[in-house]
Amino acid sequence: MSPSSLLSIAERRREAAARLCHDLGKSVRWLAPAVTESSVAALRERLESDLVRTRRGPSGAVGAVEIFDAWRQETGSLFEFAPALGLHVTAIAQAIEAMRAALPRLADLEASDLSVLDDASRVVARESRALRDAAAVGARSRER
Repeated sequence: MSPSSLLSIAERRREAAARLCHDLGKSVRWLAPAVTESSVAALRERLESDLVRTRRGPSGAVGAVEIFDAWRQETGSLFEFAPALGLHVTAIAQAIEAMRAALPRLADLEASDLSVLDDASRVVARESRALRDAAAVGARSRER
């Protein structure tokens, strides 16, 4: 593999990670207060907004699960042979699976289940930033 194709893969990883962080990582905690809501109703409402209507656009709202699924289908293979970066993708995927299981029952979830869902959103936000930062370092190191 030539150095230019390595740069291309590293740069594509950087761009994909940055896009995931922007489209998903920021948005899943968009309305989250510094201290978790004390009201179950307020927490449920915020989780619905942040996780079910994660991104809003002219064609409507898209949820966190759908955003991740589309990203992974389009660019996930870039991270298959990058074990350090893949760890972040795996952590995000596990949190998304918790969301996938819980979100259809959001209206009926108990406070403890809502807390688990909120924790999953924290993981997605944290690991998306970590993936973005690690991919950026990898792209810069390939430039040298």
